[in-house]
Amino acid sequence: SRTTSRVKIHNGYYETARKSFRLLSANVQLALDKAIETQRAFLNKKGKKSVPKFKKQFACFRQDTFKIFDRYVQFNMPGRERVNIPFKVCNPNHKQFIKQQPKRSQLINKKGKWFLYVSYETDKPAIDGNINIIGVDLGVKKIVTVSNPEASVNVFFSGNKAIYTRNKYQRYRKQIQRAKDTGKAKRGYRALKRISGKEKNWIKDTNHKISKQIVNIAKQNKADIAIENLKGIRERIKATKKVRRMLHSWSFRQLISFLQYKSAMAGVRIVSVDPRHTSQRCPRCGHISKDNRKSQSAFKCSQCHYSVNADLVGSRNIALTALNLYGEGKRPSERAVMLLPMAEGKTLMASCLEAPSVRAG
Repeated sequence: SRTTSRVKIHNGYYETARKSFRLLSANVQLALDKAIETQRAFLNKKGKKSVPKFKKQFACFRQDTFKIFDRYVQFNMPGRERVNIPFKVCNPNHKQFIKQQPKRSQLINKKGKWFLYVSYETDKPAIDGNINIIGVDLGVKKIVTVSNPEASVNVFFSGNKAIYTRNKYQRYRKQIQRAKDTGKAKRGYRALKRISGKEKNWIKDTNHKISKQIVNIAKQNKADIAIENLKGIRERIKATKKVRRMLHSWSFRQLISFLQYKSAMAGVRIVSVDPRHTSQRCPRCGHISKDNRKSQSAFKCSQCHYSVNADLVGSRNIALTALNLYGEGKRPSERAVMLLPMAEGKTLMASCLEAPSVRAG
C-alpha cells in the first residue's frame, strides 16, 4: 500500500497490532506514526530509491507511558501492570536530566544491548532587543562555514581531510571485497566490520569537535545559532561523483544533533531555517540569481557586483533568514528538545540509558 493517510492506516492496522503485541494503545499509535513518517519520506524522495527497512529493533514511548528513576525505568503495560528495568546513564553529565520531565523516548537494540534514548526540554533565555546570530552552512569542500551578517565572524571547517579519509576507507573496502571474492569471505566480513566501526567513530569524533567549536563561537559572540533545514541537502549540493559519495555517507544529522544538545546545555538558542536561495541571494542587496554563483567557491552579485567566498554567502544568508523570522515574530521555540549522544554508537535523541546486556529474541 502507498497510502499515508493516518486515518486509513489506523483503521487498517491498529486493532491487528493491539491483538498481536502486548502494548499500550499509545505505543501502538506511535509505531503507526513512525511507519507513516517513513512511508512519506520514501514517497517524497526523488531519484533512485529503495524500500525503507528498519535495521534495528526499537520501540517508541510517549511521556505518560514511562517514568525514569535513579537506577531503573518503569514502563506501563496493559492492564495497569508496570515493569521496572534497571538502567545506567551512559554519560555521567546527563544525570542532571533524570529528575526532569521527559518528552518521549525510543528503546533501541544495538548489538545485543538495549539503549533508551530520552528527549527532554530545556528553558530558553528570553529574547532581548539586541539579537546576534551566526549562520551555519553545510557543504563538502568545507564541511561547515560559520559567519554572521556583519562579517565579524568568518570560520571555515575544511572538508579536505574528510574527503581524503572517506576515500581511504573506500579503498580499504574495495581491497577487502576483492579478498572476499577469492574465497576468504569470513575473514573479509570481519575486516569490513572493523573498518566500518573505525570510520563511524572517526565521523562521530569529528562531528563532536566541530559542534563544540561552533557553540563556543556563539558563546564568545553572545549569538544565537541559525542552521539550515537538512531536508533535501544531498539534492541541493552539486559536486563530483567521488565527493557526492562522501556527502551521502557523512552524518550531517548527527552533526546537527550534537550541535543542538551542546547549544541547549550552553544556554545558546538555535533555530532552523529554510535554506532555499541562500546560495544565490546577495547578502548585501538581496538580489537572487543563478548567475550570482560564478563557481562552486566564488560568488559575485550580477546586480551590485558584491564579491565574496560562496560558502560565506550561504552562512550569512542563513543568519539573515533567521533574523527576518525574528522580525516577523516567528521566534524559535521557547523550549528546545535536548539531543544527547550516547556513550557508544550513532546519533541519538536524548540522554542515553543502557540496560543490562540481553540477546535480541
